Amino acid sequence: DFRAGLGISEVELTDANIKEVDRRGFEVSTPFKNFCFVAESEREKEEWVEAIKESIAETLYNYEVAEKIWFNEANRSCADCGMSQPEWASVNLGVVICKKCAGKRHMYGKIFEYFIF
Repeated sequence: DFRAGLGISEVELTDANIKEVDRRGFEVSTPFKNFCFVAESEREKEEWVEAIKESIAETLYNYEVAEKIWFNEANRSCADCGMSQPEWASVNLGVVICKKCAGKRHMYGKIFEYFIF
C-alpha cells in the first residue's frame, strides 16, 4: 500500500528470469531492471520462487519449442554479438540472443517477443 510507504510494482514476467541468491534471498531480472527480494523464511522464499517460476513458464509460448531451439548447435551463440550460451530467444525472429542484446532489442518495442531458457 503506497499510503503505508510500501512500494508496489508490476513486473512483466514475459522477459524475466529468477535466481536464488542465498537462504532467504532471490532476484527477479528483466532486461531493464533487477528486483531483489528477501523472504522472512527459507520456506517462504521457496514458495515465492516456485510461484514466480510458474508465472514465467506460463508466459512462454511453448516450452517444447524452447527445447528444440536450445538443443540446435547453431543456437549456442548470440545472433547479435556472438556471446556463447545466450539466455533469450526471439520467437518471431527465430534467433537466440544474450541478455544484453535482448535489452537493446526490447528498446525497439513489443514487436520482438522473447522467452528465457
